[in-house]
Amino acid sequence: MAPLVSVVIPTRDRRPMLMRAVESVRAQTFEDFEIVVVDDGSTDDTTEGLAALREPRRWPPTAGGVGGGGARNAGIAAATGRWVAFLDDDDAWLPSKLERQVEMLRAHPQLGLVYCGYREVRQDDGQVLTIREPSHRGDIFRVLLERNVIGTTSTVVAPRRVLDRVGGFNPTLPSNQDWDLWIRIARDAPVDFVAAPLVDYSVHPARITENMRAKAEGRRHILAVVRREITEDMPDGKRILAEHHYWLGHHLCHAGDLAEGRRHLFEALRLNPRDRRPWKLLGPALAGPAVYGGLLRLKRRLGR
Repeated sequence: MAPLVSVVIPTRDRRPMLMRAVESVRAQTFEDFEIVVVDDGSTDDTTEGLAALREPRRWPPTAGGVGGGGARNAGIAAATGRWVAFLDDDDAWLPSKLERQVEMLRAHPQLGLVYCGYREVRQDDGQVLTIREPSHRGDIFRVLLERNVIGTTSTVVAPRRVLDRVGGFNPTLPSNQDWDLWIRIARDAPVDFVAAPLVDYSVHPARITENMRAKAEGRRHILAVVRREITEDMPDGKRILAEHHYWLGHHLCHAGDLAEGRRHLFEALRLNPRDRRPWKLLGPALAGPAVYGGLLRLKRRLGR
């Protein structure tokens, strides 16, 4: 008999973190699950670690190097559960996460997904840096066009039928695959949340979210999606578009592409002249790479 929940965990060369993530699934109070680990071409001893697992599990093969979106899609394809939960290999769940989210999905079968709160935890010392509390439920399509209010993939459980209908993750995106998917799900279905922080989101330098060029490419895609739905003459249209141009310019400048970054920062100012943030980046960006790089180094030393 197929399990109710398939837990999809993509991984590559992170055996210690992966084992911690798996143990957090094994410690769940809800027990009707399978673990679907997608090893995206690991060269460490990940295979040996996975061999010790005894509960129902699947290891879908990949060609290696397909990235987070492709690996999660392979996990969805291999899943046999009614609902699919996602867990990044460097995150961990609190014990009641699945139980509380499955209870909500059972009670409201029309939902496109259920997410939850999470804690940002520094990996090296376990310090809780901040707690992210959900606040948006129901029809949040318009809200998601402005910002990713759902957050990390590890918070989400979704019906398998919904993931199949919208086509899963976009494997071509180097970042923001989750945000892109949430937008497509929320277009046609309501979402809900469990308010409690039930995920420990690990903060460390190796996360893809620290790669500014990847973040820029992901934001560029999101901006293109938003432009198909939001125009300047809509209520708040200019402000929403300006916000995306600001962040794209911010990421591009941090990645060293100052010329294109400046263009997006100027566009953000055209759309929303009251926003002072672009000016704070434009000065150093206009001064050149040396000045901008010096500003980044100073901010890192100050912890900003």
